[in-house]
Amino acid sequence: MKLRRDRRPPVPARGGSVLKNLAAGRTGRGGGPCVGKGVQPIIGCQLALTRTDNPRLTPDPIVPLAQDAAGLANLQRLSSQGFLDTASGQKPQLPFDYIAQHAAGV
Repeated sequence: MKLRRDRRPPVPARGGSVLKNLAAGRTGRGGGPCVGKGVQPIIGCQLALTRTDNPRLTPDPIVPLAQDAAGLANLQRLSSQGFLDTASGQKPQLPFDYIAQHAAGV
């Protein structure tokens, strides 16, 4: 059986992942070459959601995506705040209320 390549129209957005680097989607290795060809990068980051029902449980992972420049700024703020507010030796995490306060553009 012979497979043929599809002749689909260009992709308007593309997802990718770069571990621990929000800036890579905008420049250089992540999105820079794509943007030059009309492809819009999708930028997101994995955050850990604090378990308020039982703090001994592992935080739940979530992956919010930026919709615009305000969303990117909020993702950067949330990512940084997770490290600043979490005790040493624990996985960086944020409570849902704090994430909801900074959800504009996300």
